[in-house]
Amino acid sequence: MRHIHPFRRFSFLRSLVPLLVITTTLRAQETTLASVDSLSAMSRSSLGASRDAVATAARRFAVFGAAASDLRRLYGDGEPVLLWTRDGTLTAPARAALDALERVGDRGLDPATFEVTKLRELAVGQLSTTDEQFQFDAMLSAASIKALRVLRGVRASDADTTVRSADISTDDYTPAVRALAESTSPDELFDAAEPAAAQYQLLKGALGTYRTLAERSPVALAELERIVSTLDRARVQRVTDSATGVVVNIPAFRLQASDASAADSLAMDVVVGVASKYRTPEMSDSIQYLVFAPYWEVPASITRAELLPIARRDPYLLTTNNYQIVDRRGRVLPATALSVKAVAAGRARIRQLPGGTNSLGKVKFIFPNRDDIYLHDTPLRNDFARSRRDQSHGCVRVADPTALAKFLLRDQPEWTAERIELAMNGRVPVTVKLTRPVPIHLTYATAVARVDGSVDFFDDIYNLDAPLRTGRQ
Repeated sequence: MRHIHPFRRFSFLRSLVPLLVITTTLRAQETTLASVDSLSAMSRSSLGASRDAVATAARRFAVFGAAASDLRRLYGDGEPVLLWTRDGTLTAPARAALDALERVGDRGLDPATFEVTKLRELAVGQLSTTDEQFQFDAMLSAASIKALRVLRGVRASDADTTVRSADISTDDYTPAVRALAESTSPDELFDAAEPAAAQYQLLKGALGTYRTLAERSPVALAELERIVSTLDRARVQRVTDSATGVVVNIPAFRLQASDASAADSLAMDVVVGVASKYRTPEMSDSIQYLVFAPYWEVPASITRAELLPIARRDPYLLTTNNYQIVDRRGRVLPATALSVKAVAAGRARIRQLPGGTNSLGKVKFIFPNRDDIYLHDTPLRNDFARSRRDQSHGCVRVADPTALAKFLLRDQPEWTAERIELAMNGRVPVTVKLTRPVPIHLTYATAVARVDGSVDFFDDIYNLDAPLRTGRQ
């Protein structure tokens, strides 16, 4: 049975706790350490404190940031029931939770993020007053909520704000905290909050080795940072293992497609978006259909920046490069100065005809998304000979489009290898809907673990690791 402390000297807390909801926007940089002082000041206030004094105390209490509303749910509007201490002594679950927070380095996190040192200082000896007991209780609950938020997909740098976790529909962490407060195996609950994907788990398993190497090698330290940054991104994107799927690792310039049958797996080089201007975004979606012999509907941005300057000098150059001008009704217009003006005014668009010189090559693979990103073939085959292959306008060019088309259509027997080749070399677009959409993940992993424990590292071409490092610091 839980022991309920009287808190008669502190019954004003009942009026403070409801104010937490409207005060959670204070800057997270006023750390949990500041919250200890705030709570102490609140506890020393008299029942006859003025309305202004109470409001000020409530604002200070809100330094718990995003955890504030959860703390209200945990401790209620009445006299708080302590979760982590009994008669001023830490419970076994409290000691286990502190130990687990101290070990978050094994998960690619920094214990300092969760105020573990301050919690240890508070826990030394007896927590002799109800004030000290509630300070410790609220701090440990807030640290546990923060750890769960980070493990569920909120970046550590955002974990004190109200940013939502990407993988869950609610951010009510009170059931999880109550479970932690009753368990002597908190690692099991933290494990359940992390991604279960095999690559995430393999990479997490390599942390210990690289932490040891980093103590004596600057190179290993840089590699450790890449592992930690990749784990951070993996928690946010939540790529899941599936029997069938396509994964593009942007900085590795590689695509892997897998099936339950190893015989149906394949890998190939890719070209991704130019780092300085047209970065390929991270995303998870499903490939819905293929288009053989596609038109290239030139995006307005490329039309303005690249084609209109050429067309204004000589409209006929569009024709010689297999481009057409099409009005809003789909009618093909002659390549004249007047038609070019219509394009510039937004009354017409430019597209490129199917064929060998088409910028999309012979096939494109569509997973509808707001960024209009897709996979496609390309006539620029020399780009695959480069070691660094960020050359596109953002879409992903694949080295072996025929193999990828066969992989995606392997469960549709009417699409034989011969029929696929015929469609790819046709002059009329052919759209083929997949009977089963195939998951696709565009990821950004500068570290990839192998089953044997080794790790491959890749250049941070988009400079995405550095901001994560800064956020951790």
